[in-house]
Parts: sequence; C-alpha cells; structure tokens
Amino acid sequence: MKKIKIGVIGAGSFASRRHIPVIVKSSDAELVALCRRDREMLQKMAEHFNCDYTFTDYRDMLDSVEMDAVLIATPHALHFENTMLALEKGLHVLVEKEGAMSGLGEYLRRAGRGYESLVMVTLGSGVGGGVVLEG
Repeated sequence: MKKIKIGVIGAGSFASRRHIPVIVKSSDAELVALCRRDREMLQKMAEHFNCDYTFTDYRDMLDSVEMDAVLIATPHALHFENTMLALEKGLHVLVEKEGAMSGLGEYLRRAGRGYESLVMVTLGSGVGGGVVLEG
C-alpha cells in the first residue's frame, strides 16, 4: 500500500509533540514537508523528524512539494485561508478543532463538497475525537 504523503502547516510546539510523531511513526504515512515561520526552529524540527522539505510560507510548500494531505496546526485565525488553499490544490485536509467550533467548520464542510478531497475537522481536545467529511 502506498504511504500517504503529509505536509504540516504550522509546525509549532503542539504539532511537534502531538501530531508529527504520530505521522512519523505510522507505517501508512510519510512526513514530506514542514512549514513554520521561525527558520531556526524549523531547521531543528526538520533534523529531528528527518524531513527534507521546509518552508516559512505555506503557499510555497503547497506549490513545491508533491503530497496527498496537509495537517493544519496554525493559529485559529489562519485555518480558513490555509484550508481553502489546500483544498484548491486537491489535498486532503486535517484541521484543528477551533474551525469546527465556529461557523468556519460548517463553511469548510460545505466548501469541501466541491472538491475531490476529504476534510477532517477534529472535535474535542487532542486528536482523539473527529468527524470526517467527504467532498
């Protein structure tokens, strides 16, 4: 079975402690790109997780790296913009819970239906809860 190639937008401390280790340990997934504004921390994370492609601008990452899906772990105010561009690129999307707890979750659910992608908006805390919405 082909591994799912995943990029992370917003590779901060929470993502590096919770999400990225799960991706790296999975036999079904491959971490292919990291995006974070802090170049120094980005380089440290790339070395730690053995990731070759790093970006400080998520648009550059989405334009440059072949991947199947993105994990969006940016500040809440950026979820909508990040998610919509990833969907436009034909990627599957996992976005953190705050998007689902506002009108953004409903908008993304509806918008995702126009794309050949999955949108997963997590509910509750951590990565345990979730709803998968198919486009």
